[in-house]
Amino acid sequence: MLDVRNQGSARPMILYAGLGSDYGRPGLGLGYDTVHFYYSLVGGGYPVLHFPYDRVRADLGHERMQSALRLACMLFRPSILLHAILDDEFSAETIRAISSELGIPTVAFFSDDHWRFDDFSRFAARPYDWVCTTSADAAGRYEELGFTNVIRSQWGANHFFFRPMSCGYEYDVSFIGQPHGCRREVVRRLRERGVRIAVRGRGWEEGRIGLSEMIRMFSASRINLNLSNASVSESLEKDGERPLLQIKGRDFEVPACGGFLLTQENPELNDYFEPGKEIAVYRDTDDLLEKIEYYLAHNEERERVRKAGYDRFLKEHTMLSRLETIFSRVLSGERAE
Repeated sequence: MLDVRNQGSARPMILYAGLGSDYGRPGLGLGYDTVHFYYSLVGGGYPVLHFPYDRVRADLGHERMQSALRLACMLFRPSILLHAILDDEFSAETIRAISSELGIPTVAFFSDDHWRFDDFSRFAARPYDWVCTTSADAAGRYEELGFTNVIRSQWGANHFFFRPMSCGYEYDVSFIGQPHGCRREVVRRLRERGVRIAVRGRGWEEGRIGLSEMIRMFSASRINLNLSNASVSESLEKDGERPLLQIKGRDFEVPACGGFLLTQENPELNDYFEPGKEIAVYRDTDDLLEKIEYYLAHNEERERVRKAGYDRFLKEHTMLSRLETIFSRVLSGERAE
């Protein structure tokens, strides 16, 4: 049930608690967090104990899972407990006991604070020694509430898995993801304009693809499209509200594979890639069509952008480097004033 890797390493031991299976459903393969968090730590040589809470809970039930986590911490004495939090997997009592009784720093990684902060995160974060968030806005709001243990982090990608493949181009444009919101309409409009776009994912007729196939598709596509906000923007705009802008893992996975990324415009993303030089961005569907036509017609420029994005990813945005920044902060005990 629990997997321990690199036990002989001199690096700090990490107990990683996250979904073992994608969406907690074994038939869908490895969980997103497991791929990027756990296997980045394994590849980076960290001694790491994997606690897949979806599988443990299915075997033991919720209450016994609390005891199992405490027992694992007692037996292995990790330097850090890292929890990729999704819901109420562990009780406040369990987390506080691990911290106060065992002296193990507890870290919660929140990846949906852009839309879950008010209803979930600001309450769930309370028992943890450290809180990591991918939202710049939420980082400030945590501090306004008195948290002194906030680390602004971000998605990245596991560069041990996600890397360029030696294959020629097979697709002009590709999109991998579910057909949420207005994504079907966007794809329909692209095809009406003659864009040859390949789509994969649960909910499309073509179906989902596995991890290795996805990595290959990123390398085999001239343009990798990320419809990052298509599931929420349409309804918000109809209500006259500002669309939610959220950086997603795909913004890093595509450059990690040496792919050309065309993603929705987001000011926060400018902190990580330079639009027009390392990635390409679009404002709306009309702009998206223009950008696709432009970059398909300008091969040399597209290749320059693609290569620059890959270089920037390797230099700054691997998930291992993200995690090592978090660990350094936690183990040094450096908190906000």
